Amino acid sequence: MMNKYLFLALFLIFTNGVLAQIYVDGVFDDWTSPSLFVEEEGDVMNGVDIISVSFENDQQYLYGRVVLDQVIDLLDEQDLSIYIDADNDASTGFPNDGLGTELTYYFNQGNGFLNTGSSSESVGHARLGLVTAPTVTSNTFEFSVLRALESDNGNLYLDGEIQIRIENRFQNGDIVPNNAPGFSYTFTDNIVFEPKPYDFAKINPNDIRIVSYNSKQDGIVDPIAGVEQIKILQALNPDIIAFQEIYNTDPSIVAEVLNQALPNGANGWNYGHVFPDIMLFSRSQIEAIDWVDGNGIFLLYPFEDENAPLVIFNTHFPCCDNDSQRQQEIDHLLSKLRDKNTGFIYEQNTPSIILGDFNLVGKASELDALLSGNIFDQQTYGSVFAPDCDGSPLVDAMPCSTGLPFNYTWNNPNGSYDPGRLDFFLYTGSKLKVENGFVLNTLGLSEQDLAAYGLNAESTTVASDHLPLIFDVSNIVDADGDGFIYSVDCDDADAVINPGQAEIPNNDVDEDCDGVALIIDEDGDGFNSDEDCDDADPEVNSEASEIPNNDIDEDCDGEALIIDEDGDGFNSDEDCDDADPEVNS
Repeated sequence: MMNKYLFLALFLIFTNGVLAQIYVDGVFDDWTSPSLFVEEEGDVMNGVDIISVSFENDQQYLYGRVVLDQVIDLLDEQDLSIYIDADNDASTGFPNDGLGTELTYYFNQGNGFLNTGSSSESVGHARLGLVTAPTVTSNTFEFSVLRALESDNGNLYLDGEIQIRIENRFQNGDIVPNNAPGFSYTFTDNIVFEPKPYDFAKINPNDIRIVSYNSKQDGIVDPIAGVEQIKILQALNPDIIAFQEIYNTDPSIVAEVLNQALPNGANGWNYGHVFPDIMLFSRSQIEAIDWVDGNGIFLLYPFEDENAPLVIFNTHFPCCDNDSQRQQEIDHLLSKLRDKNTGFIYEQNTPSIILGDFNLVGKASELDALLSGNIFDQQTYGSVFAPDCDGSPLVDAMPCSTGLPFNYTWNNPNGSYDPGRLDFFLYTGSKLKVENGFVLNTLGLSEQDLAAYGLNAESTTVASDHLPLIFDVSNIVDADGDGFIYSVDCDDADAVINPGQAEIPNNDVDEDCDGVALIIDEDGDGFNSDEDCDDADPEVNSEASEIPNNDIDEDCDGEALIIDEDGDGFNSDEDCDDADPEVNS
């Protein structure tokens, strides 16, 4: 891994390359200063208005972003399309309202056309390297297109100056730009893609490596796909494997396969099975299992601290356009997380992980519900709640693909749907820490890494239509940075409270986490040392009666009581007539 990044650094030094920051992941904070930004807001009144479009490139891809005034499903609603005049010449390519388009793509149809020479060829997303994000409803979408495109009628390379038009032909939709056939974009060839870091080896050997993997119709025992899946698992060397889509294979058979490929001592791999297709395999004991709508709930103690539990929700939600059933399963699962009303008992503050094939290709509210506890059917499944132990939302681990500017986890090169992020890993961030996470896509691995781990560029493609998600997890969370992890720190949000702190007496705070706030009342008079001016004398405290003229401040008001009513300098205890200044000793 270090060699790969060293090569990149040297390449940048000697080529004056600029690191590209665009990742097609459905998160848009990397579009801070694109090479091209076109804004045309407010020109459509009765349809979807395209507010702005942005474009950027690196050496391999052209990236685009479209912002709309309404939330839509890019692949199922509207009729958004892109037209590219690759040679900036209206007389070549397909004539289209002043453009000569060499490339056209219709997002909701899942297909496009390459127009080279005098021929037109229908192409899908795979030929174009087209990836879109997010897969759920949004008002903002981003996408990628390969610069080097191969056609049966001639190859095409996007370079120099091109013309682009974005259209939405659905119900009075918008066109950008309004007043010209297209807008001009000029490629910058010194921009270099910067891959996000990942590591095949665990950064901390005590971390727990969890792999979530849709095996695609019992692929783990398939004579072709299974060979690649085993190679992938051997390269990753996980501690826990959460499988989906193993329908017709007994878990004991899968355990035999794993025990041969990844031996786990004399006892082998432990496993749990939830009908119809959920399986969890663990190097440590699985203590308990429950079922909710075909999704599995598993209790384990996998950490170095044997008293530290972990609950894993291994899920496979309904696919495709079945939003209502998917939301119902999400609501039901969330109610289990909230109430801990599973078939086994565990503590309220137990760290939890929700992972698996979520099949989120519809409403964005489904992911929001999982993260924030926003239950939709409250009449059936109860009230909304904050799902993390500290009252916050769950954390979306958001892994990126190995060596590629994407985070999609599913891809069917021959299908009409673009690659999408269907698999997720959500966790209680107050109790767990993810040190290292990535989506393994062998298409993005270097030749060095492929050779080192016995893989080839097509391994993940052959193995399954889903990519494995990998996360190294620890329960060593030190949220306040005081050097004490949450399991021993009684207030991990306050750095001055931990087992190494000196206790401050009488403030009702347990600074040293011994379970008791320090109270000091040495003379036992009911007044603590911070308010008792003499905690060695029970006759001295803030409610004691003052004895005059003894030079003692019994009531702790800061003054010893002195009585000399006639002001002759002799106090009442030694003046036989303290009303007459002429009478004294």
